[in-house]
This record gives sequence, C-alpha cells and structure tokens, in this order.
Amino acid sequence: GRLRPVDEHKDAAAAAAWALGEIGVADAKVQDTLLAAAADVDALVRMECLRAIGKFGVKAMDKRDAVRAFVGDTDAGVRRMAKELLEALPLPGSGDAPIKRP
Repeated sequence: GRLRPVDEHKDAAAAAAWALGEIGVADAKVQDTLLAAAADVDALVRMECLRAIGKFGVKAMDKRDAVRAFVGDTDAGVRRMAKELLEALPLPGSGDAPIKRP
C-alpha cells in the first residue's frame, strides 16, 4: 500500500500518485493503494494522493469517510485538499456530478 520505500525520493512518489489520477483507472485497488499511500510522512505525497482520488469523481464517493480523516492533518495544504475533495465528491444518491473538482 505504499508508493515508495522509505528510502526513495518523495517527488517520485508524489509524481506516481499524480499519474494514477491522470490515467483515471479508478478501480478499487488503485483507490485503496492511493489511500494507503496517503499516510506517507511527506505532505506533498499525501496531497497528491488525495488529488488523484478526487480525479475519480463519482467512482470514489465511497472513500469520503477515509478522506475526512485528512481534514485534521498536520499540514495545511493536505487539510485544504481534503476539504476540497469532500466538497467535490458527490454524496451517495446525489447523482454523478460533483460540485467541483480539486
């Protein structure tokens, strides 16, 4: 569930998370990997994992509870991304259109 071993460079892990979001393969394994990787010690990696999950739109709405945990993150950028993602992900039963995308 990690995008990098502890000794790897954080920018590579952040780029991998970004790429997963851009590719748009929103299957459960990719989403779960991104959520697990969002526990990384580096704020940039956490933020890019959340941004990637946001790219999946309605396919990621069941991840809202997991994303909510990042609203209390130690990094202001990660907190902001989590709040934006929660606003963007549609609520179950609200249709397919998110309010806005991160």
